[in-house]
Amino acid sequence: MFDFKQFAGLSFVAEGDLWAPERTGDYSTDCATGRRHAAELIEFMHQSGNAPIFGSVIRRITEKGQFDGVETGFCAQFGITLLGAVAS
Repeated sequence: MFDFKQFAGLSFVAEGDLWAPERTGDYSTDCATGRRHAAELIEFMHQSGNAPIFGSVIRRITEKGQFDGVETGFCAQFGITLLGAVAS
């Protein structure tokens, strides 16, 4: 089990839940939200050295079974960031 206190500053984390993003129902807006959440998680990973949290968030996304704009933007931003790192 996680000590969720260490993740409390992440905007998509709710008490006891690593993936609780707010949704508007507007696909474009939700994609932008997902990209922001990914950037936030990437920064957290850099600052904390906690790379395994990425797998934990992805696991929670799949457990919830919802893959809409927020999740699309989230995954897209990770891809964009990885491509940028490879190109550097």
